[in-house]
Amino acid sequence: VNDGMLVVALENRATRVIMGWLSDADFLGRDKKPRNIPLRGGPGSFAALVKRYSGDIPPKAILDELIRIGAVAESEGGTLHLMTEGYIPKTDQEKLNVMAKCVRDQLETIDFNLSHPPYAARFQRQIRYVDLSPELIKEFREFSKEKSIELMMTFNLWLSERKQNMAASAQDENNGQVGFGLYYFEKDNSETD
Repeated sequence: VNDGMLVVALENRATRVIMGWLSDADFLGRDKKPRNIPLRGGPGSFAALVKRYSGDIPPKAILDELIRIGAVAESEGGTLHLMTEGYIPKTDQEKLNVMAKCVRDQLETIDFNLSHPPYAARFQRQIRYVDLSPELIKEFREFSKEKSIELMMTFNLWLSERKQNMAASAQDENNGQVGFGLYYFEKDNSETD
C-alpha cells in the first residue's frame, strides 16, 4: 500500500468512527449527543467504537488522526471528547482531496440525470434568493448549517442502523455505495449566472 492509499484509508476509517460516535446509541447520551468516552474499558469505549466502525485498525492510529485534525480532544484523565460533526481535514491537500470527491459525486449525479428520464433522476435541488441583507445572509448561513447537520445526522443514523442489521451473507460483490450531499453557496449580487 502506498502512502496516498494509506492516508485515504485512514481518512475513510476516521470518518466512519466519527459518524458512529454521532449516531450509535452506545456512544450517545440521553440528549442524543455524543458522550465523552474512555479510550479503553468495555462496550462504550473508544476502542469499542473503532472496532465497530473501523475494523482491525489499531484505536491509537485512529485517535492520533482524529486529534491531529482537531476532531477529538483528550482530557487529562484520558476521557475523549468529540469536537466536530464530521471529518474536517487540516491541510490544503487533504481539503482538496475531499472537495474533489464532492465535485466528482455531484458531476456523476448531473451526468446520470442528463442521461436518464425525469422519473428515474437522482435527487438534485437548490434554492436561490437574491437581494438579501448581510444580516439575513449571516442568519441563513447559520440556520442552514444547523439544519444541514441535523439532516446529515438523520441520514447517518438511518444508514448506520440498517447497515448494522445487514446479514453477513448480504455482503457480496454486488454491494454498492450511496451518499447524499448538500452544499451552501453565497455570492455578491454583482456576480451573475
